[in-house]
Amino acid sequence: MDAGTHQHRDRAGRGRPLVASIAVSALAMAAGAWGAEGSMPRGHFVDTASPPPLAKITAECPTAPDAVCAVTDAVLEQRCEVVDTTDLGRLGSDRHLVVRYRRSVTYDAGAGRRVVCETDEAVLATVTPAETARLVWTGATEREFERIGSPSFHRDGRGRGLLSVPYCMNGTGGCAEVLFLWLPEGGWRRLEHDASWEAVYHRLPDGYRPHKSPALDLATLTWEQHLAGPLDPNCCPTGKILFSLSIDAGRLHVERSRIVTTDDPVAWLQATRVGDLDAALGSELFDAWLATIVPTTSVLTWTRSEGGVTVEIDVPSRARHLSLAFLDDPPRWRRGTMTSPRAPAADVARLRDAPTLLRAPLALRPLACPPGTAVRTRPSDAGLFEWCEGRDGRDGPARSWFSTGIYLMEAGNHRLGHKTGRWIECDRFERCASRDYD
Repeated sequence: MDAGTHQHRDRAGRGRPLVASIAVSALAMAAGAWGAEGSMPRGHFVDTASPPPLAKITAECPTAPDAVCAVTDAVLEQRCEVVDTTDLGRLGSDRHLVVRYRRSVTYDAGAGRRVVCETDEAVLATVTPAETARLVWTGATEREFERIGSPSFHRDGRGRGLLSVPYCMNGTGGCAEVLFLWLPEGGWRRLEHDASWEAVYHRLPDGYRPHKSPALDLATLTWEQHLAGPLDPNCCPTGKILFSLSIDAGRLHVERSRIVTTDDPVAWLQATRVGDLDAALGSELFDAWLATIVPTTSVLTWTRSEGGVTVEIDVPSRARHLSLAFLDDPPRWRRGTMTSPRAPAADVARLRDAPTLLRAPLALRPLACPPGTAVRTRPSDAGLFEWCEGRDGRDGPARSWFSTGIYLMEAGNHRLGHKTGRWIECDRFERCASRDYD
């Protein structure tokens, strides 16, 4: 179901708005992890002057301050049950818990009509040493439109408590997440987003909009916000924003974010800024950066594995192979290896050293000439020529360079003075091709 405002009839038959749980704007989506709370806040904080006994809220339904069903003289019947109690454990010197309820109110709508209003309700409470329950927050919603799900809770290493209470729309509308933060110095508060979210949503690609998404991971503070493209059906968004978050000054702060509009690993990596992979690199996109260090005739193989992408780059014109591996959540450099069949050993380097590795001369391994032949070399204005020579002329491996150890001209084998087998042949523009000789 699309975001919007549904008209619901109140007890007197007048229209009143009930806001759906899907966001009405991109910036609103940042307020909750599964979706935004929209323009109508869900629940509110309360201050109970006389806390009731704990058993009063764990065994009975309290009268919620923001009850959805109007309790008037027209009420014919009211039933309420406790759904469950979630014990959050001890934070500071007190215990804390969330209790969920389900209420049904039948009332006289006039003209002999009976109308039933069913609600989900929840309270967040602090248990005092005297075993009373000091209500902190209460929320309610009409089940015809949405329901309150089971809460999630995490205590981090700094003694803070993170609580999520989901409001889920019926059908395929998705969920909104109401987030709370407990601080040792201030108790419970709503966990709201700070100004860092605004820049993220201003970078959305044209035509993409926030979509229903998984819940925020309270333990790792990571979140995947789904994005629907212009032609995406409601079931299947093709984009997403990957968030790495922190709590800064009591608010949810964006440490890093990456917008992905395809599951194709090539597009994923090409759309990543190299500075996000390695701080020593610049701000240009990966594909533009790669084009400056790798000849266009190189062979690239992209492999998507669990948790990352590997790019294998064969550079025949420079007689070397580059293997680059990246982790993708969040995007970061994992490892890089440069090898060459013509170098004595593998060169291992970080990504920022790749341009140097590609352009630096190789420490060449001497040609392995067959018995009865010897290495011959001939420098020229064109570069360096190397081959093996015996009594019948050239015999064995050979290679030549436009610039010694950097730009390959050709490489292969001779037999009785003639080229044989497969050769790699390159021009001065690093355009290379394989050619087979009889």
